[in-house]
Amino acid sequence: MTIRKKVRTLILGIMLVAGMVSCENWMIEQLLDRKEYAGGGSGGGSNVAVERVEITNGTARGGGEGSVLVIKTEVYPAAATNREVEWSSSDSNIADVVGTASGATVHLLKAGSAEIRVKPANGGNESVCRIDVVSASSVVDVTSVELSASTLSLQVGGHPVTLIATVLPANATDKGIEWSSSEEGVVKVDKGMVTARAAGTATITAISVNGKSASCEVEVAVPVNLPAIDTYRYIPGGTIVSGYKWGGTSGDGTIATSDISVAPFHIGKTAVRYELWYIVREWGEGHGYTFANKGKAGKSGTEGAFPIAPGKDEPVTMVSWRDVVVWCNAYSEITGKEEVYRDKNDNSVLKDSRQLVETLIDETKIGYHDGYRLPMGTEWEYAARGGVPSSSDPWAYQCAGSNTVDDVSWYSGNSGSDTHPVGQKAANSAGLYDMSGNVWEWCFESLSTVRVVRGGSWYTGATFSSVAYHAYYGPGIVRNDLGFRPVCR
Repeated sequence: MTIRKKVRTLILGIMLVAGMVSCENWMIEQLLDRKEYAGGGSGGGSNVAVERVEITNGTARGGGEGSVLVIKTEVYPAAATNREVEWSSSDSNIADVVGTASGATVHLLKAGSAEIRVKPANGGNESVCRIDVVSASSVVDVTSVELSASTLSLQVGGHPVTLIATVLPANATDKGIEWSSSEEGVVKVDKGMVTARAAGTATITAISVNGKSASCEVEVAVPVNLPAIDTYRYIPGGTIVSGYKWGGTSGDGTIATSDISVAPFHIGKTAVRYELWYIVREWGEGHGYTFANKGKAGKSGTEGAFPIAPGKDEPVTMVSWRDVVVWCNAYSEITGKEEVYRDKNDNSVLKDSRQLVETLIDETKIGYHDGYRLPMGTEWEYAARGGVPSSSDPWAYQCAGSNTVDDVSWYSGNSGSDTHPVGQKAANSAGLYDMSGNVWEWCFESLSTVRVVRGGSWYTGATFSSVAYHAYYGPGIVRNDLGFRPVCR
C-alpha cells in the first residue's frame, strides 16, 4: 500500500470511529489532495506568483549627460516567492540600466529620450519610465514641491485619498518624487495614495529625488478614527439535556446521552463581512500582524481589494483557519479586549498566520481572556438552534430557524452559484443570520490534523445546511465558500 493510501485509510478510519464521516467523498479529497500555503512558516509552502512590478519614485525622469538616476520598484504581492525581474532600455546609447527587484541604476549617456522597462521574469504586468536626457548645461533644478492638500482626516477602512505632488518649476528636468509616512502603522502611502491603518497621527512627505535640486518637504497630518464594530448577540447559555438531537454528520443528528452545559457567550449576528475583515487586517498589518491570505469579498471579489458596495457586505472568504485565529487576536486588540490565542511557550500573542499556529496555541488558557475567538462546535450549534433549549419548535428545526431550507439558507438550490450579502435570509430565534448556508464557518475543534466547519454553503446541497452537520478542512486551506463568525465572553 502506498503512503498516500495509508494516510487516506488512517483519516477515514479516525472519522468512522468518531461517527463523523462526510457523506460526500470530495471533502476527504480536500484533506488529502489540496496543498496548504504556509507562507514561509515551517511545514511547507507553495509558490506565489508575481502579479506586477511598479516603479515607485516617478515614471517621468530626467537629468544631464553623465549623471545617474536611481529608480525604485516594488513587487506585488509582497509574498511573491519568485521576485526576479528583467530591466531593459529602448536605447542603451542614451540611457543604460542595471537593476534588481528593488530598483535600478540608470546611466545617462547622451541627449535624447529612452524608455526604461521592468517586468516580472515569470510574467505579470510591467512598469515603464520615460527618461529625458539633456546636456549638463541645460539641467533645470527643482525649486519646490507642492501638495494638493496640507491636512487630511481619514477613517480606518475608509477609501484611500490620493495626494497630488506638483514639482516646480514646470520645466524641471527631473520630476521624480519619493513618498514617505512618519508612522507606517497609522497611515501608509503608495505613490501619493494615502490609506488609513490605525488611530493616530502621521506626516506624509513628498520630496524631489533630483539629487541636484533644492527640495521642499510638505507635511500632512492624518488623524484616524475607528469605525463601529459589527453587532453581536448575547446567548445566555444553558444545559442541553439528554434526549435532544445533537451533532452528527447527517441532517438527523444524534441523541445526547448526557447533559451538555454551554456557558454564556456573545456571537456575531452574521458571518464576518469583508469590510470588517479588511479594516482589522489593515490595522493589524500596521501593528505587527502578518496574514498568509488577504481574504476577498464572497466568491467573486478581488483578494485584498478595498471594500466597496455591494461587495463589502459579502462574507469574507479565502481565509484559512490560521488567518482567522490571528485576525481574532488583532480584532481583540483593536477593540480593547484581551487577545485569546497565545503561544504556549512564552504566552506571547500569536500574530503570524504563516506559522503552524495550531501547534503553538495554549488551549488550556483560552477561557482566561475576554477577546474574540472561534466558537467551539457546541457553542456554534447551540446558537444555530436558537439558544436556550425548550419544548418550543425552534429546537426541533433542522436548519437555523426553519424546517424550510429556502427561508434561511443560500445553498446550491437557490444561490445561483454565488455568495450573497449577509443577513438577507430570515434570522433564527436568537436573531442570527446565515448560520445555515451562504458560507461554511470555521470552528475551533480539531479532528487529528483538520478543523471543523459548520453550516453548509452556497455550493453545497440542502442537507449540508442542517445545524447538526459537520465537515472538516486542514487549517491552512482557503476556499471561496468558507468564512467564519467569532464569539467572545
